[in-house]
Order: sequence, then C-alpha cells, then structure tokens
Amino acid sequence: MAFDTTHDIVPDSPTNVFATFNGLTNLQAVSATVGLSLSDGNLKCNTFGAEGAGNNTAVSNIAIPSTGKWYAEIYLVTIATAAATRTGVGIMNDVAAQSGTGSDFQNSSSGSAYAFHPNQNKSYANANFSSYGSSYANGDIVRILYDATNGTLTYYINNTSQGTAFTGITGKYFFTVGYWGTYIANFGQDHLFGGATPLPSGAGSNTPDNGIGTFAFPVPSGAKALCTANIQSDLAMDPVVDDLPEDYFKCVKYNGVSTGGGNF
Repeated sequence: MAFDTTHDIVPDSPTNVFATFNGLTNLQAVSATVGLSLSDGNLKCNTFGAEGAGNNTAVSNIAIPSTGKWYAEIYLVTIATAAATRTGVGIMNDVAAQSGTGSDFQNSSSGSAYAFHPNQNKSYANANFSSYGSSYANGDIVRILYDATNGTLTYYINNTSQGTAFTGITGKYFFTVGYWGTYIANFGQDHLFGGATPLPSGAGSNTPDNGIGTFAFPVPSGAKALCTANIQSDLAMDPVVDDLPEDYFKCVKYNGVSTGGGNF
C-alpha cells in the first residue's frame, strides 16, 4: 500500500492479516462519474455520483465473527452534506453484501444493514429510521463497536459514545461504509489513517486489551480488531493457539562434504 512516503507499511505478517475493504464486492461503477473506488491498500473508499445511480457501498473483506466484541474506526475525509438517506457507517449482512441490487444501507431488501447517518441525527435498519446520536462531519472519526454475542451495535464520534443504536442483531455481518463520501478505515493496522489530517482532538495510539492492533481512541473493554490472529480457525497452523508457520518452515544451513574431502 502507499498512502505517502511516511505511511506505506502495515503490520500484516504470515501470522496476522488485518481486514481491509473488499475489492470484489459491491464495487459498481455505473459510469465514469458514478460508482466507488478503493485505494491505499483498500483502506480508502471513495464513493461518487448521484444518489440512486449505483450501489456505492464497501464492506470489509473479513466477516465479523458471530461471537465476541469487534471494533473498527472510520475517518471521514469528506461526507455528503445533503440529506442522502443511504449514506452512513455501519454493518451489512452477507446476503446484502453479495447481492447485485438493493445493497446500499437503505434499500437492502435483499439482506439486512444497520447504519448511522452523518447529519440527520438518525440511525436506520434498512429503511426504518430512528432518532439517534449527534451529527458527524469531515475530519471526525466514527467508531463502531459490534457486540456479536449480544447483538448490539454502538457508535462513537471521536471520543464520545452515542449510546447503543441497535439491539437484537443476528446473522453474519461485515463492517460497511457508503453511500456518498470518502472514508479511510482502520481495522487495527494504522491509527494515523495514512497520514490523514487533521485528526480530531484526543486521537493517539491505543491498543485493545489483547494487545493486537492500534487505534486512535481507547478501545472499548473486551473489543478486538478484525484480523486473522483474533479469529480461531480449523487450520493445522493457527497463531491463535501459538502454532506458527515457523514451527514447520524455515531455512536450515547444510554443510555437505565433497568427494574430494572439502566442504561445499
């Protein structure tokens, strides 16, 4: 990835890969002036064009596990000032994320989506709006806490909790942004958002309880970054249980003996 000459490295390794936006899902480019593009290692999402002209939503390339608390931060480079009902930050289920139509936050008849709108002080589940929280704007960091075990979704604007937005959520979900605007995600790999400025007051470097990932604001208790090291797998090699690739593969020096008696 290449944000700039200072922010061009992420801490991914063979034993841990952080989520990014998925470059294969919901990237509908209707025309040169309507669609969605990803850049900077698929952490920066730019949606553009008229409302209703395309499904301009981006989802994480790793699904949120069905149990546990999961956390992500979204930096708002630019956000629509119009009352675009489909705009927001939230989560979308696998049915909506994989559908070719109706997969923005409002028109998710093919699945389910939950979002926090930037400037209408509202949250919405599909097309059902409720009063919620405060407005957010360019330069803010919207923080998402999804408690999959209890089915609750909570948002923060910078360092301020907006309270629980939704309860009773079930199913398989992905972190999602759209419909209008430019967003930079941090799933734990870069609390500086690729050198984005200005970061809001109070932003710094904060680590989850288990020590994996860094975030701009304090991570809620028990919440984890969305990355492979935090997801238990059925693979023979699993860093979650300290079973590492280097336990099986490494370079070994071999000193052979030539037929003439010398080493080679």
